[in-house]
Amino acid sequence: MSDEIESPALSRKENFRHWTRDIVRYADTDRRGHVDNAVFSTFPEIGRVTILYDPQRPPAPASDAYP
Repeated sequence: MSDEIESPALSRKENFRHWTRDIVRYADTDRRGHVDNAVFSTFPEIGRVTILYDPQRPPAPASDAYP
């Protein structure tokens, strides 16, 4: 069995309301090029900030706003 099982549904942008990309920086990796475990927690944070501050794609429709 392969360790690299990829779900086609998870790699298609149209299946998600929001989609963002990030770049793995040199400082995020070890000498072998593997991403450090401590760095994984920053990826959702970067995505969250990107979504919250994108004026073209608000996180919720205006009808869901508080009065």
